[in-house]
Amino acid sequence: NLVSLSTIPSDFIDRVEVITGGTSSVYGSDAVAGVVNIITKKNERGLTLRARAGLTSEGDGQELTLGATYGTRFADGRGYFLVSGTYDRDWGIRAVDREWAVRPVSYGYDFENGINEFEGVYINADGAPASGSRPASEFPPLMMSDLSSFIPGGVFSGASSARDRFYRDGVLVERGPDPVTGEPVTGSGGQASSPGNVGYFLPNRDGYNQRTGRSLILARKRYLGAAKLEYEFSDAIEAFAQLQYSRITSGETRESVGIGWDSTYPLTDPVTGVTTEIEYGKIPCRRASGSGSGPCNPFVPAEIRADAPSTGAGIAWDRRFDEVGGQITENKRETIRSWAGLRGKISDSWNWEASFGYGQYKQDQWRRNEINGVNLTQALNAELGPDGKPQCADADARAAGCVAIDLFGEGSITPDMAAWIRADLHQELTIRQYTGQAFVTGELFQLPAGPVGAA
Repeated sequence: NLVSLSTIPSDFIDRVEVITGGTSSVYGSDAVAGVVNIITKKNERGLTLRARAGLTSEGDGQELTLGATYGTRFADGRGYFLVSGTYDRDWGIRAVDREWAVRPVSYGYDFENGINEFEGVYINADGAPASGSRPASEFPPLMMSDLSSFIPGGVFSGASSARDRFYRDGVLVERGPDPVTGEPVTGSGGQASSPGNVGYFLPNRDGYNQRTGRSLILARKRYLGAAKLEYEFSDAIEAFAQLQYSRITSGETRESVGIGWDSTYPLTDPVTGVTTEIEYGKIPCRRASGSGSGPCNPFVPAEIRADAPSTGAGIAWDRRFDEVGGQITENKRETIRSWAGLRGKISDSWNWEASFGYGQYKQDQWRRNEINGVNLTQALNAELGPDGKPQCADADARAAGCVAIDLFGEGSITPDMAAWIRADLHQELTIRQYTGQAFVTGELFQLPAGPVGAA
C-alpha cells in the first residue's frame, strides 16, 4: 500500500504538504500519501507544454522530458477538469564510459586495529605473492586491486587449493616457481618465464573486473498520465474522481554469471513446497593411476587430472560463463490508481466525505542468460559415450536433452552447451487493491487555545 511519487506527473501537482508533530493528515481526495500530502492542481487553466533535454559534459547520459497539461472549468464554473501527461526517457550511462567507475578499488575498516585497508596483491611472509587486504599505509608502493575470482577461462583446483590452475587466452597457464618452497616447476614456453606469472591463481592479480559490466545510470522510459474531475451539485455537495496511470520500462545488460562449485541454487520440492539450496558440485574426476584412480570427466585436461585428490572428491572450479551471454534484465511496471466519491458540508464547521478506490500494479520481468542449476549439475557429470564423444552420464538427463559441458578455457562452451544450461526467467505479478472510506470531521467546542476537533 505504498505510492511511488515517480508515477505522478509533476505538472499535475500543485504543492506538497508535510504535516509534522503529533498530528496526522486525514486521507482525502486531494491527498495521496499519509502525512506527506500531494495536493493536485485545482486552478490550472488552458494548455501548458513543457520540454526539457540534456546531456552530460562527456556527451552521453542523454535525457528527454516532454509534458502537456490542460485544465478548464465548465458548467458556469461548477465543474473542473484537469488532465496531464509526461514522457520521460533516460538513455543511461555505462560504467566503462567513466574511467573512475571501473577502477578495481575496494576498501574496508579494521575495527580491531583502527586502520583503513585496501584490497591488493602483496608479498607474504614466505616471499610469495598473495591476494587480500592490506593497511592503507602500504599503498603505494602496493597497487590497489579488487578483482573477482570468477574468470571466463575458469579456475580449477585439485588436491590443494593453494595450487589453483587457471586459463588465460584459452591456454592453461603454466607453472613457475612453487609459491611456498621456491622449487622450480616443470614448464616451457613464454608463459613459464613471464614476469610475475607463477602459474597459480591470485584473484586480485589474475581475476576479472566485473565493474566493466555495470551501469552508472540505467536506461529507462516513463509514460505518466493523470486526470481529475470535480463537479459541485450545490454549495453543500460535490462529486470528485481521479485517475492516475504510469508505465515504466527499464533494462540493463551486465557481466555474465560467475559461480563456483560451492555456489548454490534454490530447488523447490513441487509436493512439499520446501526450498533447498543445492551446491553445483565439483567436476567428477579421479586420477588416471595410483592411489585414488578411477573414472574422470573426459573434458578434464591430463595436467589437472594428475592433481586430482586421491579421495575422489573431484575438481573444484570457479568460472564466468561468457559463452552464455551477459545478464539481461528487462522490467515493465504498470500502475493504475483511481478513486471517486462525494463530499460536502453538514454545517459551517462539519464536513463529510465518502469514496471508493481501485488500484492495480502489474510487473513483467525478464532475467535472461541466467544459469539453470539442475542442468549445469547434470552437464558436469560427463562420461565417454559409445561413439567416443563426451555425454551426460545420467540416462534420464540425456533423454531430456542434456549436453555435457566443457569448462576448461575461454570459448570452450559451445552454443549447444550454453543452450542447455541457460535459464531465461520470466516473472509476472499482478496486485489489485479495492478501498472504501467515509469520514466526518468538525469542531466539538472552543477552548482558549482554539477549537477541539473530531473525526
